[in-house]
Amino acid sequence: MKSKKIVQYNIKYYPVYLFFRNIYFWGPAFFLYFTSVLTLSQALWLEAVYYFWVAVVEVPSGYLSDRFGRKITLMLSSGSLSLAYLVFFFGNTFPVFAMAQIFLATGFAFSSGADTAFHYESLYEINKQGEYGWRETKALRFSFVASAVGALIGGAIAVYDLKWIYGASFLTSLISLLLVYRMKEPERIDRSIKPAPINQTVYQIFKKSWDKRFRFFTLYTVAMTVLIHLPYEFYQP
Repeated sequence: MKSKKIVQYNIKYYPVYLFFRNIYFWGPAFFLYFTSVLTLSQALWLEAVYYFWVAVVEVPSGYLSDRFGRKITLMLSSGSLSLAYLVFFFGNTFPVFAMAQIFLATGFAFSSGADTAFHYESLYEINKQGEYGWRETKALRFSFVASAVGALIGGAIAVYDLKWIYGASFLTSLISLLLVYRMKEPERIDRSIKPAPINQTVYQIFKKSWDKRFRFFTLYTVAMTVLIHLPYEFYQP
């Protein structure tokens, strides 16, 4: 009975967790902050560091989630984001900011997929998996509201002091970490299914991404990621 109540806590506070994890006060002004401390060239290299590291840890993060659990993966996500914001707040050199970008990329990669799996498995444990669709929609609404509020407040904070966009983000990511810490690891739907070894998983992904049926989409996705983010960085100044 106690276990069931804890799982209900998961479901109740999952949208709140998404809100505090996704309220990015740094969103509207991070590039302005980078260029206020570093050169334009270094600021662009920071973006390269971020995307390279996302590519490196995205697949292993899914493996860790399957192998060791959703809760620990989400805790590592919020913990990495908190460290990233703290390093950005106190840092003032390219190597330090690059380290923060690695923490940031790790934070986003470790939450990718693990959060929705955590939500579904929590519902499944109390036989409410049929409610997943509307509950996940409600949770995403919290996430979108967080993005809007973060942009408005973050812009106002940036007018006062650019570095505090990361100070404020550190506080909210810490709240998300505390929320996940109080949650319970849901029961796995089928414990007999074991994740494939990580080296085999990575090999199969690269092999399939370069298959003649998917090659165009692989190249298209990489190209669009670059082309979309170049103007995204420059429109802040």
